[in-house]
Amino acid sequence: MGTKKSNKLYAAAAALAVTASAVAPGLTADAASKVTVKSVTNPASISHYGGYTFAVKKLSLPKTVKVLLSNKKYENRSVKWGKVSYDKKYIGKYQTISGTVSGTTKKASIKVKLNNYPVDVVEPKLAPVAVGEKLNLPSTIDVKYKDGKVIARSAKSFNLTAEKTDKAGEMKLSYNYMGKNSSIKGSIAYEVKAAEITNVMNEIKDDMLSVSADVKYPAKDAKAEVLVYALKDMTKEPIKIAAELKDGKLTAKSPVLPDGTHAFVVKVGDVVSPAKDFVVEAPMVKEVKAINATEAQITFNKPVLESVAETAANYSFTSVAPAASATLAIEDIQLQADGKTAIVRFTSKVEAPTTAQLEGASYKVTAQNLLTADYKKVADFTGEYKFSDKVAPVLKGAMVNSNSLELSFDEEVDFSTAILRVDGQQVTVSGATLVEDEAGKYVYELAVSGSVVSEGTHAVTLVSAKDLAGNEAGTLTTSYVVSKDVTAPTVKSIEAVSADTFKVKFSENIQLPNPSIKVMKGAIQYNASLIASTGSEYTYRVAADTGNGVNPLYGTNDSSVSLSVEVSNFKDEVNLIGKTYTGSVTLSKDKTAPALLNQALNTINVVGGNTVITVPFTEELSIDGNTNSKVKVINPDGVELSATVARVTGSKGANTALEVTVTGTPIAGNYQVVFASGAVTDVDNNANAAFTTSVKYDASQQYVSFDTVVDANGVGSVSVPSKNVIAVDFNEEVGTSALNVANYKLDNAALPAGTTAVFTSAAKDVVELRLPASFKVVSDAAYKFEITKDVKNAAGSMIVADATAATKANYTTTVNLLDNVAPTLKAAVLKNSGAAVTTDANEVELTFSEILPAIAANANNADDFIVKINGVEKAVTIKANDAQDDKVVLSLGEAFNASQTVTVQVAGTDLNIADLGGNVIVGGTTVTASK
Repeated sequence: MGTKKSNKLYAAAAALAVTASAVAPGLTADAASKVTVKSVTNPASISHYGGYTFAVKKLSLPKTVKVLLSNKKYENRSVKWGKVSYDKKYIGKYQTISGTVSGTTKKASIKVKLNNYPVDVVEPKLAPVAVGEKLNLPSTIDVKYKDGKVIARSAKSFNLTAEKTDKAGEMKLSYNYMGKNSSIKGSIAYEVKAAEITNVMNEIKDDMLSVSADVKYPAKDAKAEVLVYALKDMTKEPIKIAAELKDGKLTAKSPVLPDGTHAFVVKVGDVVSPAKDFVVEAPMVKEVKAINATEAQITFNKPVLESVAETAANYSFTSVAPAASATLAIEDIQLQADGKTAIVRFTSKVEAPTTAQLEGASYKVTAQNLLTADYKKVADFTGEYKFSDKVAPVLKGAMVNSNSLELSFDEEVDFSTAILRVDGQQVTVSGATLVEDEAGKYVYELAVSGSVVSEGTHAVTLVSAKDLAGNEAGTLTTSYVVSKDVTAPTVKSIEAVSADTFKVKFSENIQLPNPSIKVMKGAIQYNASLIASTGSEYTYRVAADTGNGVNPLYGTNDSSVSLSVEVSNFKDEVNLIGKTYTGSVTLSKDKTAPALLNQALNTINVVGGNTVITVPFTEELSIDGNTNSKVKVINPDGVELSATVARVTGSKGANTALEVTVTGTPIAGNYQVVFASGAVTDVDNNANAAFTTSVKYDASQQYVSFDTVVDANGVGSVSVPSKNVIAVDFNEEVGTSALNVANYKLDNAALPAGTTAVFTSAAKDVVELRLPASFKVVSDAAYKFEITKDVKNAAGSMIVADATAATKANYTTTVNLLDNVAPTLKAAVLKNSGAAVTTDANEVELTFSEILPAIAANANNADDFIVKINGVEKAVTIKANDAQDDKVVLSLGEAFNASQTVTVQVAGTDLNIADLGGNVIVGGTTVTASK
């Protein structure tokens, strides 16, 4: 971005004064030398002027010089200078100019020198600067001189104007360089930049948005923030999130956001980045995959509530293919530490021992009634689980516990072909017992003795161990150390658990009998009963008083109590006895009143013709005779209804929810449930504050049973009244959804294209599904039939297998579809009285596409076929056949030469032969008999 410069430096110099003393600034003179000249006046010499330097436009030479005459006197004489010329290339070197002194023939000469001078300013490259920031000026600026040299000059000599950075854009900094013998004016370009926001990244974790970006040239004191537009609605005021901007990196984190697709922008000062979408996923199941033959892993996108995640009834694994695979029964489910991974353990391995290898077997997986850790509903899930186990078991470690060797694996192990050696000595594994079977950790115990349990380090080698899918591990190795236990157990801590329970933690596992516990409040002793224990942790509950209400644990106005606890008579597994321990623990009453857990978890159902609203609370509840009067229900029409209240199991456990029942079936709309203050209390007698909650009644969310449970709608049934027809008797009026063939499945697939559905009863309670003629059933066979939950009764309730089940599942059953495929003549073979043909034949054996029933030897059956030998039709009889196979034999009554062409045609009309399902053979088919 150069600029045009003006200067007063020229190769030609000018303006010398008349005498040496009048030389213009910038010119210098050498010391004068004497020149002797002769003339008519006999001058002795001419004074020589030398050493003028110049840097101006015009050269003015002296008009006179002093001449030394022969009389030794000086006299001024004029000089007629010759043509003034000099070479501009010679910078800094003297050049001679000559002239004739008047009155003589002598020459006068003068030396002149063209000083070096600047001809250009090398424009510096100034770094861009942010708005409001100070421009970073160089300390020196390069100047280019006539001789080509570049010299750095102080920036102070350029008289720079004050820079402006108050707005973004291309700017210029003016200068006036005052150099020796010259000056140069010009400008230096610089750029003031608005903020540059790049590499905008975002991440969603725990429903929070984290944003990062690279920011260059942020304006001085610029405000940095992230603007979030909920549900991408740019017309509404955004959520403003302060961002940190440090060393060019912007970071910000939002508060918890609702489910849905949102948008955000990064704003630095007045600069805004393009909008980016992000999705806060609704709670859902992300993946179901096999771990091994007995375990599957379910991954959620958010932490889930342990109690419901570990409820087996909330899941199902139903076989899809192949038919040899069986529905998987769940033994237990263990939620992992991350709260988002659940390990499902089956009661038996996926591959049954009596079944062929089922690698790749498919299962339909459902997961329902699940909640997140913060009590949001997890979307119901239906997906596929494909079994695959090609990974051998891993030996995770070994240890000696008393006289037992414990081997730990990542999955269950089959030791039937395994060989175990410890320090090279073989150890029998046939008696291995599974003693610990947590998800991902399976510990097998073997009885050992001798050197295997001696002190020191031992090497373990296990060969040919397999998992339950038959994957062989090859050679597995590990080691363990046996050291002498000389440390007695100690009490590590005593911790309060609740208002009346505490936990004692020991330094190691304690063996039976259980330790002795003595609990004192001052001088009063209270009974403490063991309610739970592991090897090293024991939990005790302290009695409410010392008996018959005497000496209550908590005084009338007490909210906490300090207890002295003595623990004695405990020993570890090598019989080392611990010292008696005396400590203290402070128990505190719960001061938090029960409250509504989450309005989104409220439900409303029809039970026995009445409306039942279930409201979950944060903790276990107590109710009394006044509760009913303190709970009211207001229906969508604004009518206040009396309610009956009962405690039920909720998301937080037993007695943590209330069922509020009002007489009569519900009407569509929002119901309000009003709780007065003190309607319920918790176990510590904390009463609820008054609140109102609501729930919407939608008939589409109500359920009725099909045939699993007899309810007010009776019992439904499915039948096959004729070929290609499935009749569904709902035993109650159903809506038009029952006529949508997409709401049914056959063998886990949609009904065949072309299927129609019609009501066959005026009451609209029976539907016939009429499969198209193109759907072939080659023989009577069982098929899986399914009615999806999209089928609803006339009231709009979904029809399911069992409306009372915690998990509402589609109704499925088995239907026996009838053979609808007519047999087709496939081939004919010549026979000689049933034997292979040599030369002559007298029979034709026919083969059909399917099995036929016994065929009677009568004319009606024989008339179904037209036999021609060499084009001549022959009369035939049919041989009786009691066997149910695909063969029919025709007899010609006489022998004929088998070299002739024999054709057999099925007649076109009046056919009698049919298959087991009564389907008459296909007419008109012709085949040529072979030998």
